[in-house]
Amino acid sequence: TFITILYFFIRSLESQSVEKIFLGLFVFFSAGSQFFFGYVELYVFYYVFIFAYIVSVWYVFERDFTLILPTILFGFIYTLHTTSIFFLPSFLYLLFSKYKEKKLEVIFISGILILGFFALIGFKILKPAVLIERIQNEINYNILPFSSKDDFFPYSLFSPSHAIDWMNAILLISPFSIILAIANLLFFRHLIRWRNPLFVFLLISSGFSILFTFIIHSGLGMAR
Repeated sequence: TFITILYFFIRSLESQSVEKIFLGLFVFFSAGSQFFFGYVELYVFYYVFIFAYIVSVWYVFERDFTLILPTILFGFIYTLHTTSIFFLPSFLYLLFSKYKEKKLEVIFISGILILGFFALIGFKILKPAVLIERIQNEINYNILPFSSKDDFFPYSLFSPSHAIDWMNAILLISPFSIILAIANLLFFRHLIRWRNPLFVFLLISSGFSILFTFIIHSGLGMAR
């Protein structure tokens, strides 16, 4: 599925063949591809659906596709892992930026999401008390404390030790992405379309994803 989505996405780009090949190889050989070689948890599907969500939004902005597909894919990734809430700002920006062009679609999707939320509560599939308890547990056990540490956490959010671990993790996961981002900002910033909606969407998605890696307590994942 991942290869299929990547193939048709690269094929649809209006770029030279060499650029398409390099971009395809860059995406395929990213750290997330390790999920396809023996990883047994849900992150394989999670990774594929996140990629599909990003590609579907690209088609919305560049090919004027419907908003329904990225909405469905966002629902899938949130169902697979609740940490997908960090993609919510990008999804809300998508609806906001397309409101004038696709007003009826945005109103329809917003209405369905709101009705669906209250329906889940009404049928007791989603219990507010359980949801609040889950959020509190996430904050207490998975989010690093701001200034002081306790016996459960090895360090606080703004400690030098956390900064070192976090930077090592980022360099391990996406070193080439960091190099390309810095190079573009230093040498090609005049070519960046800063107000382009697709660029803003990608910036929001990346920014909140990086924020997630910064505040989350990864436990042994950092050491590995």
